[in-house]
Amino acid sequence: MGNWKKTVSMFLGVSLLAGTVGNATPVTRAASETNNYAATNSYDYGDALQKSIMFYEFQKSGKLPENQRNNWRGDSGLADGADVGLDLTGGMYDCGDHVKFNLPMAYTSTMLAWSYLESTDIYEKTGQDTYLLDNIRWINDYLIKCHPAEDVYYSQVGDGGLDHASWTAAEVMQMKRPAYKVDLSQPGSAVCGEAAASLASCSILYKDTDPEYAATCLKHAKELFSLAERMKSDTGYNKFAGAYYNSSHFYDELSWASMWIYRATNESAYLTKAKEYAKNWGKEGQTDAIAYTWAHCWDDVHYGAELLIAQYDTSSDSAIYKKAIENNLDYWSTGKNGERVPYTPKGLAWRDQWGSLRYSANQSFLASVYADWEQADSTKAEAYKNFAKSQADYILGSSGRSFMVGYDETSPTQPHHRTAHGPWENNVAGAPYKARHVLVGALVGGPDRNDGYNDVITDFQQNEVGCDYNAGLVGLMAKMYDEYGGTIDLNLNAIEVVGEELFVEAGINAQDKQNVVNFVEMKAVVYNRTAWPARVTDQLSFRYFVDISDVLASGNHASDMKVTSSYSQHSAKVSQLKPWDTENGIYYVDIDLSGAKIYPGGQSEHKSEIQFRITAPGKWDYTKSPSFKDLASSTSNSLVKSENIPIYDDGVLVFGKEPNNGNESPEYKPVVEVTNPVNNSVIDMSQGCTPINLEADVSIEKGNIDKVVFFVNDEEVGTSTVKPYGVRYTPNGVVSESGIVTPYTITAKAYADNGMITVSEPITVKVQLPVSKDPIEEEVTIAIVSPNDQEIYTEVTKKIKIIASSKCVNGTIDKVEFYADGKKFTELAGKQDGNYEVEYTVEGKSEEIGKLTPIKFTAKAITKKGTQLESETVTVFVQKEVQTTPNPSDIEIEVSNTNSSSVITNTLVNNFRIKNVKGKALDLSKLSIRYFYTADGADLESVWCDNVSITYNKAPWYISYVGVSHGKIVRMSNKTDLADSYIELTFDSTDQLEEGTVLEAAIRTAKNNWSNYDQSNDYSYGDNEKIAVYYDGVLIAGMEP
Repeated sequence: MGNWKKTVSMFLGVSLLAGTVGNATPVTRAASETNNYAATNSYDYGDALQKSIMFYEFQKSGKLPENQRNNWRGDSGLADGADVGLDLTGGMYDCGDHVKFNLPMAYTSTMLAWSYLESTDIYEKTGQDTYLLDNIRWINDYLIKCHPAEDVYYSQVGDGGLDHASWTAAEVMQMKRPAYKVDLSQPGSAVCGEAAASLASCSILYKDTDPEYAATCLKHAKELFSLAERMKSDTGYNKFAGAYYNSSHFYDELSWASMWIYRATNESAYLTKAKEYAKNWGKEGQTDAIAYTWAHCWDDVHYGAELLIAQYDTSSDSAIYKKAIENNLDYWSTGKNGERVPYTPKGLAWRDQWGSLRYSANQSFLASVYADWEQADSTKAEAYKNFAKSQADYILGSSGRSFMVGYDETSPTQPHHRTAHGPWENNVAGAPYKARHVLVGALVGGPDRNDGYNDVITDFQQNEVGCDYNAGLVGLMAKMYDEYGGTIDLNLNAIEVVGEELFVEAGINAQDKQNVVNFVEMKAVVYNRTAWPARVTDQLSFRYFVDISDVLASGNHASDMKVTSSYSQHSAKVSQLKPWDTENGIYYVDIDLSGAKIYPGGQSEHKSEIQFRITAPGKWDYTKSPSFKDLASSTSNSLVKSENIPIYDDGVLVFGKEPNNGNESPEYKPVVEVTNPVNNSVIDMSQGCTPINLEADVSIEKGNIDKVVFFVNDEEVGTSTVKPYGVRYTPNGVVSESGIVTPYTITAKAYADNGMITVSEPITVKVQLPVSKDPIEEEVTIAIVSPNDQEIYTEVTKKIKIIASSKCVNGTIDKVEFYADGKKFTELAGKQDGNYEVEYTVEGKSEEIGKLTPIKFTAKAITKKGTQLESETVTVFVQKEVQTTPNPSDIEIEVSNTNSSSVITNTLVNNFRIKNVKGKALDLSKLSIRYFYTADGADLESVWCDNVSITYNKAPWYISYVGVSHGKIVRMSNKTDLADSYIELTFDSTDQLEEGTVLEAAIRTAKNNWSNYDQSNDYSYGDNEKIAVYYDGVLIAGMEP
């Protein structure tokens, strides 16, 4: 939009190192690259531009496209929305976690779209338009899914507490991911307004190339904007999102969305709305000036809105908004009224400790947009250009290090990002101790006010990344590239060398080669540390190869060898010896872990242990066995990684090596499919039962099929040994009335001559049996099969799984009801027959350990005809949670607080530190902290839990509790001169604050209108003894007012 731009110098080349990102190594530019920008600039803005765009490919959720430029992200979040019956897959994960927060996500898309509109020619010339547009559309496709009805918008998927309690890659996350919505009854104007802005800006991008999609985006944008206008509140949204992305106001989003819809439609009504809502924007201090000392960001978009109004409003009002954005940009660059945003010693415009670089990048992008505007003040434009370049250079390295991951050798290498870490211990501070992936292009949070920075994964304040962190950065780098040039690598990718993922460690449990009968017993552990991408494996198996040539030479047979197992973590199926190279006496044991879900999600979750013994009928030198190689000095406590114990995933070799000369083709399994009758077909036998031809198609790549056995309802009904494989089966029975269909489940089991067996997928047919001429009574059975009668739960029990088995002959079960002590607590819909599984929540507490409470369970089956049958009573004895009232004298804790805010301030900043010096471990769910103060008015207030953690003097050393910590404001009924309110911090976690451990909590409190507090008359201000700590409602430290 401006004419002052210099000639673009562009070099489209192939970087030797930038093109392919190695396994967990910094991404650097090839030393041989040359460009005329290098003589005057030490930073490659083209390289930074394309990498900042690539970052978003690592944040994608859902079913990923095939054209990915990396090999370590896979499909994830594929059940998102299932809890509300919708497909809410897609979108992008927020930061280094896996919640999808739509407010910052939609803000990100809008910023990227704005950049595209500002620098379209740059993106097209550099070939980055494809990638940027793909990222924008990926987000907006998801936002459309989130808007299933005109007045309903799903604005979050995932629970922050559950999500943050897990440190695993996105592809293997196991926690529940609830969907949250806003509507007229639970409003969220800001989040709807931001979505409207995103969709409207996206519609502009696709208006010419995909008008149908553009129209769809615009339709949703207008509807969401209308919903935001009618709600005019964020109370519903803040209830579930406030702990992470609390919306402090919504009029800025309404103006912002109005302007983007105005740009998309040119309908003047939206420009009018934008200016009307601007009257509600915050003011600077006690003046009438529009607020100008914060930064454009996901929670405050009025800065971007005022710049757009200034640019697109042709009335005299434009001057108001031009002045407003100049005030803001002056404050960030040259200063306003003698004040300027704080700067670090090395030149970063530093607004806040959370995402300091994000604010700098956003402001620099706005400064560049203003400077490119034809109506810009030329003096200010030059100052803003200099400001933007200084901040871009700081981000890329002018302080002595880069803050963009993968930019050069000084870049951060340990960002706080679960998937990039490639973990398997479910521990942010655990293995691996270096990130396994390079999160190319990610902007980290940034340094403190003195340029201090820690490149450690546990520092989520300085080293976390986020979608919104890069949102202004991309546009800034496009502006820098346009002005100063740089290099573009058209082959940039993040294809890494695949590291160690699946392997076996083994050791000798026991052995005997001295006595008459020889054996060897092995302990083997299979590990899943997958990360390219991480994945859940449920079809693993491994083979232990043995040499029994001496056993065979003595006149014995392979069948005389016995294989047994004394322990298996996942109930593995252990075979007897199978042939491999019979000529040389090589056989193997197949340990089949199919069905066991092994994934990199924890100490036990990422591995499977089994112990097995191979016993000979006499003397046997098992040390010659191929798989025994390298294990001679191993023990059960000193396992050795062994490539001679190969692992297979669904029959495909994925680790290790096999012995030579395998000639039995044991890896080939039969493929079998029931082809007749057709699945889900209905067979009419109402006039009499006749035979059904059961047929199966069976094949094997190598080898022969011995036989195919057919089953109906799990009962064998016939065997076929020649092609075409089939048998005849005649149903029998009658029904009580017409219209009843009887299901029959049919499977076929194929046996190959190499010992492999495959069972087909079941198919089901529904048979209309003849109606009986005589009345038929329903035969109903029901019994509780788990737990057992008189079963005792000696451990504290909160949940009991109840399984009932019910069957109805000559009828259909309508429902099964479950009762505890005669009171119905749930019911399940009925089926023909089978098991019904429910969970009972134990209520109440016990007075003491050892005092068991009896609970009597029954189940009742009710048929469609109304027949009812109640099961026999099953009585269990349960140890309920013990009600304890702690004696404060038995607990010693240290309480301290650093309040870093001044006496007169608009934000109460508290840093609580609670140390359990000695005594019992404290259950966090029973712990609460209160800070007493005077509210200085009746304004609404918000509390943010910025950092809550426990540090230990042993592993796991550190655990974050941000997601399960909640701060709230309570107005006191018994007010004093020094306290009419208190801030209360509580925790949704039953983890323990053990003796010697420290709980630290950094929280902020502010009024929603950002007016000041006077802390000089606050009870808890500056006095640690006046911070009250409670346990189970009892004061254990501090004093109340």
